[in-house]
Parts: sequence; structure tokens; C-alpha cells
Amino acid sequence: MLRDTGAVEPPRYPVGTWKADPTHSEIAFSIRQLAGTVRGRFTDYDITLVTREDPTRSSVTASIDLMSIDTGNARRDKHLRTADLAGAARFPTMSYHSVGISRSDGRWTVDGELTLKGVTCRMPLAMEPADSDPDSDSDSDSDSAGNFARFSARAQLHRRDFGIGIPMDVGGIVVSGKISVSLTVHAVLQE
Repeated sequence: MLRDTGAVEPPRYPVGTWKADPTHSEIAFSIRQLAGTVRGRFTDYDITLVTREDPTRSSVTASIDLMSIDTGNARRDKHLRTADLAGAARFPTMSYHSVGISRSDGRWTVDGELTLKGVTCRMPLAMEPADSDPDSDSDSDSDSAGNFARFSARAQLHRRDFGIGIPMDVGGIVVSGKISVSLTVHAVLQE
């Protein structure tokens, strides 16, 4: 049995399969560079969560279309899709799958693997469950109570692990070697 003092138990979601609702979800990233921080997001993805009675046996899988990268600058987005960076022409999607879920000191971690440009590396997600209904403040149908789940997660990946080079890259001084990733997932229980 998992036990820790002072930790808040996560919400108990119904057991089942959940799909991310793209109108309420977001996969975002940021990377520091000499001139500031570049922020962006992916607009086309598929995220599936499978919840179990024992939360540590739950799982998550995701497939993200690299062509859907959006930093608010079309020229930069085109450059980010190139072979040196995301390699979207040869590897059009990146994928993630969990290999376990654990809790330590009141914090939940999704242990998983990210595959990008044909390279697979471990990428743990620091996860925070939230209340179950994203529309709880609206006039949503009362029959839908319990059919929504919200999760947020954060991670960092090292771009060089995936062969992501940057022209004029000098030891991470011009562009950071770390990319911060954040996910906000509002999932809908599938019938």
C-alpha cells in the first residue's frame, strides 16, 4: 500500500479508457536561447489514458504530429520541421508510452519513453491530477459528472539525446540543451 504523510490523495477516476479532448488540452514546449525563450505547442495529437483501480497500474500513450508544431511564426515552424531539428519529413510523429506510474513523497511520476527521430529515451513526467470535470463551473449536463478527468504534467528532454542540433550550437550557450515540456490534458471517458 502506498502511504505518505500529509499527501493529498489524487481524485479517484472511474476505471476505463479516456481520450484527450483537443479543445481543452495542450501539449506545449519552451526552449531558452540567447535572444529569449521560444514557446510553442503541437496542435494535432492523440492521447489515451487507461485508468485502473490501482492508480499505479494506469497507463498513458500519446502520438504527436510533428507537422503540427506552432510557435506563432510560420518561418520558424518550417525550420523546426527540418531534418536537423524535428526531422518531420522522415519521422512525422513522436510517440510516448508509459512503463509505470509511481508515487514518492506525495508526488506522482509517470515513467515513460519518448520516441523522436527514431530514437527512444526515458522521459519521466511529473504529474498532477486535478478535479474531475473541466466544465464544473459551466452549465454542463449533470449526467456527464465523472466523465471528465484533468491531468497536468511537466518534463524536460535533452535535445542532443534525440540528435537535435542547432546551427552555431556551442555547448548550449546560444540555445539551451534542455527543452521544457508541459501537458494539460482534459480527457473524456469513452463509452
